[in-house]
Amino acid sequence: MVTKPAATFPSSQFGDAPRILAVDPDSLALGNYFCERRQVPPQNLFRINWTNGVTTWTREEFENTLAAPLQTNLVARQLTNQIEFVVLSMGIPHTVIGSNGVNSTTSALFYGFKPDETAPPGLPASCSLPAASSNSYAGSEDIFRNVFPGATNFLVTMITASNLAQAKQIIDQGVNSDGTFPTQTVVLAKTTDVARNVRHLSFDNAIFNTRLRGNYSMLRTISASPLGQTNLLGYQTGLYQFEISSGAFVPGAMADSLTSLGGKILEPNDHTTLLSFIHAGAAGSYGTVVEPCNYLEKFPSPQNYFYQSRGFSLAECYYQSLTNPYQGLIVGEPLAAPFAQSATGTWNNLPENSLLTGTTNLSLQFNSPDTQHPIQQVDLFLDGIFFKTLTNVPPISGNRLSVTIAGNSTNIALLPFASIKSAASDLTARLNTPTFTNATKAIAFAHGDRIELQSLDPDLPGSQISITVSNDHIGVGGKLQTFISASRTNFLDDASSNLPPRNHLYITAGTTNLPVTFTLNTTTLSDGFHEFTAVAYEGNHVRTQTRVTKNVRVLNTSLSATLTPLFGGTNFAVEGAAQFSVVANTNNISKIELFSTGGLLASSNQASAVFSIAGTNLGVGLHPFYAIVTATDGKVYRTETKWIRLVGIEPAFAVYVTRFPLTISWAATAGRKYDVLSATNLADPFQNRATVTATNDIAQWIEPETNLPQRFYRIRVSP
Repeated sequence: MVTKPAATFPSSQFGDAPRILAVDPDSLALGNYFCERRQVPPQNLFRINWTNGVTTWTREEFENTLAAPLQTNLVARQLTNQIEFVVLSMGIPHTVIGSNGVNSTTSALFYGFKPDETAPPGLPASCSLPAASSNSYAGSEDIFRNVFPGATNFLVTMITASNLAQAKQIIDQGVNSDGTFPTQTVVLAKTTDVARNVRHLSFDNAIFNTRLRGNYSMLRTISASPLGQTNLLGYQTGLYQFEISSGAFVPGAMADSLTSLGGKILEPNDHTTLLSFIHAGAAGSYGTVVEPCNYLEKFPSPQNYFYQSRGFSLAECYYQSLTNPYQGLIVGEPLAAPFAQSATGTWNNLPENSLLTGTTNLSLQFNSPDTQHPIQQVDLFLDGIFFKTLTNVPPISGNRLSVTIAGNSTNIALLPFASIKSAASDLTARLNTPTFTNATKAIAFAHGDRIELQSLDPDLPGSQISITVSNDHIGVGGKLQTFISASRTNFLDDASSNLPPRNHLYITAGTTNLPVTFTLNTTTLSDGFHEFTAVAYEGNHVRTQTRVTKNVRVLNTSLSATLTPLFGGTNFAVEGAAQFSVVANTNNISKIELFSTGGLLASSNQASAVFSIAGTNLGVGLHPFYAIVTATDGKVYRTETKWIRLVGIEPAFAVYVTRFPLTISWAATAGRKYDVLSATNLADPFQNRATVTATNDIAQWIEPETNLPQRFYRIRVSP
């Protein structure tokens, strides 16, 4: 995640995303909040330095401040092979201005800055549709890294709002939606605004597709405004100005309007912006930052709700629904996935903080939720960094997929090195052979791991077109690990439009019961405390992840060290300087490094060190602190992680008084300064008697005077 200073977060895919933050406290606090709620490894947050406004930056400023440093940090932190999502925190400009065009910041980081071309006569240059701005991920229903195999493209969203509390609400609305399978309705609104109403022609196709899913509610309507509508999972409209009821959306909702300047969110603008949807509770929204003209390709297709019904995350849904997103800003929690169906997993016989030495055998067990969501792959991450793939269950040669439509059967046998996508493509070609199509009166279209079937017979109801599927293996002793399923046992009719009857086929690979055993040579790891995270991936293009984490301790040498916070409790004032002591068990130390959110904080070449860390450099939020100690002979030890919450201004707190001697106590935050004030008469001004710096979660002050008259006391946080 990137913050200002900037940071980097990962996705629901365990290590898929950096997040970027900003210098102002709200940006830091928001980035930290995202990291806490999404369990982002500390090295996945990186900070940039930007103080020149929150609306626009030049293309050069964007490249030099954000894009290039992000790539540099990914390489330095060994994250290039695991980052897919990048989240930008509030405080970073949303618009990139180049000499030959205007792009959004999220799109420029998604697939590079795209210049304008010649627009139609009488229209601004921004009303062109450059061929180079086409998004090959759009409509693919493919794995993102299959489409963009390098490490220079990312699924990018921004999390921002009018204030920090509303920005945090975006995160909550995303995280709280995961796997909830909401039953609320998505409304697709046709309006009387002719220029902005162009999406309504694509409503029926999306609604028909989601009906085939059977777990998703979509409704088209004629509406002049969303005001008064509540309990919505989504909303698409085409309006210039409108109002939305507070709390209109349930967790995970996506909503937007097709209008010219919905993405100009933090400057004067007479269009209703995407923030109206965000403030009403949507987890994500979209708007353009410059006049785009009403090209459908520049706005989300209602298919994004079909992708959501499949289990794709919010960022995946938006980018798959945008053919030319270069002028569009996406604000939202990118990992929200209300229809993602996770597996279950556990480490076997590995208690928390188990001691590991030498070469050891470790094992896990993953189970899919049902036969439609097999598990294909398991990766191991060590302290948040990809370590290795433990197992992979790909489609294999000889697996056979069979389809029977209206009594007519065909099949394919997979060739060596087949993929889910190639299997779907090959089967689609077989279904579309003239002989088979003439017999079935149906045509097939491949969409990644999905095959869409449409009837060619306008007089035959879909209810009379039966379909069955099966899978087996050709030959002796082969494993069956490629599967096909159909949405229904017959084609579905669409009574509300003129679309022909259709059905969907899905190709998957993997197994429903996946035990994993692997050998680990712990002598290749540093001694000390480590986090093992095993991530299982669903065997289709949605790739829903399930992760199980276990903390262990490795011991192969005599080197050890301890990290100790030099204050009491687990909270510390953000305005203070938190001190940490690191002590090794030997004097032969070449380096001690202290790490926390964002990476390396400080280092020393002594055998013991006390580090003083300014809380304002990290910001309000929960932070992990650990040290890596390197001996002169090259041995390395990683200390246990200490979790410390840096807190901002606190609410009113209780004060307690005891006597002999007179002692005042109050609930405090370590590192925070408090003023003790007193007066002998409530009508008189209170005088500052002392300033106390709390060292624990309870602070105390003892009255030095013994012969006391009546006296009144107040405790306040020191200004």
